[in-house]
Amino acid sequence: MEGPRTILIGGKAATQIRYHKSKKVKRMLIFLNLITIALTPVAYMPLAKIQVAYLDKCFLNTEIHVFEITTGNNLSSVLVWQHYFRLNLEKSVWGSEQVCSYLTYGLVLMQIISIITLWHIIQLWAEMMSVGNGGAMAVLLSIFYILTTANFYYGYQTFTNGFKATCDSISKIDKLYYRMSCKEWRNEIEFTEVEGMDVIYYMYLAENVQFLLIFVEAFKVLNCLSVSFVSHYSLSTDNISARKIKRTVIFH
Repeated sequence: MEGPRTILIGGKAATQIRYHKSKKVKRMLIFLNLITIALTPVAYMPLAKIQVAYLDKCFLNTEIHVFEITTGNNLSSVLVWQHYFRLNLEKSVWGSEQVCSYLTYGLVLMQIISIITLWHIIQLWAEMMSVGNGGAMAVLLSIFYILTTANFYYGYQTFTNGFKATCDSISKIDKLYYRMSCKEWRNEIEFTEVEGMDVIYYMYLAENVQFLLIFVEAFKVLNCLSVSFVSHYSLSTDNISARKIKRTVIFH
């Protein structure tokens, strides 16, 4: 009987680790891109709808002017005077159209890019991960998502500062009898040209959604970096696995 003989095996364990990790990342990236595609319209629709209603006027960094409308209602033999305000289109000083166009079309572009990226991840993930043992493509995806994260962050800061400037302009309106916040203002001033939309509510909603999208993009970066790390670890393991992984085979 021939004695025990040892044969060397390649880095199968490391390869399996890399495979299962990349599959998890693929599922996570699909989920995150779907979130981006679904939420992006909520972020750009308010500005876009205001621009359409007011002939490309930008609602960011706007100095608001209103005119007062007073009506009298005879309730239970008591005459009740009601006051409300309507946006004065002629006197209001609107913000830069270029800023609103950049934010609107920039978000539309991010949605289109997410759709294209989602298709590549679903259809070409195996081919993408075969480049440089998966690490090279993961690094490229990480850089790409870092750029999209920076774009979302810049857009969020621009939107927030511009909307705050618009809200702050309300304190300069002489016709209002007391200082109001934007949320209180939404019940006092009419935006008759924008039908079926509570302008202030949806502007706040768009602001919060843009803030959320920053974290969604940042989480994509972390997932891609994790693939890059595992790929680098797997390559190192493959180089030494022939010395560390052995199987004993007995021949009779």
